[in-house]
Amino acid sequence: MSSGGVEHGGADLLHTLSDFVSSDIVALGVSEFDTSYSQVPALCSLLEATFDFGLLSAGGGIFGGKKRNFWDFLLVALKTDQEVKSIKASKAAKTPTGKGRLFIWQALVNRNLAELVQMATMDPKIVKTFYDN
Repeated sequence: MSSGGVEHGGADLLHTLSDFVSSDIVALGVSEFDTSYSQVPALCSLLEATFDFGLLSAGGGIFGGKKRNFWDFLLVALKTDQEVKSIKASKAAKTPTGKGRLFIWQALVNRNLAELVQMATMDPKIVKTFYDN
């Protein structure tokens, strides 16, 4: 991991995010995720933007291919995770963006976002497939 984070691409940003979420929750002394906090929607939007940062387009071709969503990355990187499997099967969210948002929400509620991000970034080949360096 680089010390700079953002300038080195999406993979480093995901590692930085994992560290930030872990330390921020501990620093706040929050023992339970409370969805009534007014900052929750802004936090979820920030996390979504962070996950989307540095995503590569799928395929190639003249027009650059299909725009990926971080949910596409999570499906591959966390294919055996029960939370991801349950969101994939869920009818509550129909689009990749919606499923990604549901993932963030559930991970915050279950207090395991940092752990899931760490697990998702363990395989550098998968990360390089989805994110720029």
